[in-house]
This record gives sequence, structure tokens and C-alpha cells, in this order.
Amino acid sequence: MGKLCSKKELADFAQEERDFEWAIQMEQRISDFIVTHELAYTVELVTVECKSTSCQIAGYEEEAGTFGDIINKLKEEPWFELNSSSSFSSSTSFKTSANSSKNKTMVHGIHKKVF
Repeated sequence: MGKLCSKKELADFAQEERDFEWAIQMEQRISDFIVTHELAYTVELVTVECKSTSCQIAGYEEEAGTFGDIINKLKEEPWFELNSSSSFSSSTSFKTSANSSKNKTMVHGIHKKVF
């Protein structure tokens, strides 16, 4: 799924100022794209948070690589002005409930604006 998010990238994102107009528009577009994608049934979007030059996207995937496939399609959208050298990481799988046989993996990425 790519390189892991570093502590510095996470800290930089946390400190970044928020451009409310741009951030709200990007959050809505990214969320809409993910939840309406043909593979949306295989992922669970947890959060999309944008600041002024970057967006953080986190969710769960049932099958390894599915979230990455959706993100790769997202990057092809003409309005997606964030670069393709985004950081992504995955955590270990876990069962969603005692009655569930499906495991989900947490995925998290930070995408920065192209300048």
C-alpha cells in the first residue's frame, strides 16, 4: 500500500492551518467518491479531514489493497489536486465482532497538494 506515514507527517498535518472553504469542498468530494465507488461495499470510510495543503483519509478494508484501489481511482479525478506520492499505512487485521467471520484492516493516508 506504499510507504508508512511517519510521525513527522502526522505531526505536520496536525499543525497545518485549515483553509475552511477548500477543506470542506475536498472532504465532501473525497467522501462522495469513496462511498459511491463500485468497491465501496468492501470498505468503511472512517474519516476524511482536509487542512490547507493536505488531506488525511482513514478507513477499514475487508480485503487487502481494496482501499488503495479506490484511492488510485480517486487520484485520476480532475478535481483531485493532491499528489500521487501520498503516504499510506495499514494496521493489523482484527475481527469486527465476535459473530463476524470477516477481518478488517485499518488504512490511513495523508495526501499533499501539488505545487
